[in-house]
Amino acid sequence: MRNTIITLNPFVGHRFLYHRLNFDLLAGIDLALCLQSREKGNATVNSKEDNLKVNNKNQKPSIDFRPGIQLKTQYDKFGFILGYSLGLVNFQKKNNSKAFTDFLKVGLSYKIN
Repeated sequence: MRNTIITLNPFVGHRFLYHRLNFDLLAGIDLALCLQSREKGNATVNSKEDNLKVNNKNQKPSIDFRPGIQLKTQYDKFGFILGYSLGLVNFQKKNNSKAFTDFLKVGLSYKIN
């Protein structure tokens, strides 16, 4: 499955200083506009003659809301980022299934200036 999404992330935060370390605690919401959702795949069952192919455009919600929190720690120009966003919109409503877009964000940062 492949989703094409544009996300806006308004947030508020507070910076804490401890010696030469900066800690940024951020809270906000992801407003994600889903442009396209496509499911594509192939499978071979038991023999080469039994092939299954899928190429579907899926129904998608117009917008996804994800409240989230993030912590960034920075020392000089290098930083580490850890965050979590909780998806509130169900992307899969068929057959009472559930598919939410929860994200765990882990990253490194480098300050150019």
